[in-house]
Amino acid sequence: MAQPVWPGTGPICFRVEEMPDAGLQVELSLPWACERRDLSAAERSLHWQQSLLLLRVLNLLQPHTPRETSAEALTARLEAKLDLALHLLARVLDSDSPASTATPITLSAEGCRLPANSALQTGESCLVRLYPEPSLVLSLTLPAVVTQPVGVVAELAWLGMPEAVREAWEQWLFRQHRRAVQVQRRPG
Repeated sequence: MAQPVWPGTGPICFRVEEMPDAGLQVELSLPWACERRDLSAAERSLHWQQSLLLLRVLNLLQPHTPRETSAEALTARLEAKLDLALHLLARVLDSDSPASTATPITLSAEGCRLPANSALQTGESCLVRLYPEPSLVLSLTLPAVVTQPVGVVAELAWLGMPEAVREAWEQWLFRQHRRAVQVQRRPG
């Protein structure tokens, strides 16, 4: 099965780096946006809840193993599609579309590394929007804090990521890693 890629980009790019306490890091070429924003605890919670729903749907629709045909697996995928349809309906008025073209960014369980915006300052809160799937206009909205604006790269840490979101996020990251490995192993 061909892997979807954003228009004008190459295949999914993968890289694991060894960094202290970083764990698995995946470099992907995705549209993204980062806006400075001080979020209340309630706003952060809402963004995490929305991101959790989208991650769960993505993880169900893009399984790690070949598609199961059991009734339970089919039911889970159908429920995920219904959840996604309801979520799309709720956000259709939001006009949530990619603000930029796909750009390489590095993602990990703890945060991300992305091209720096000169206005970002250490300790500043922001909202990172990632568009993980070209066939969807939905974004993951991830509250973050700038840990280091280093030259042309800014390092951000997820701000208050709940455990359930972290598990779904790590599962999604690992699946991106596996997808890239499969693409690299294909002959030709």
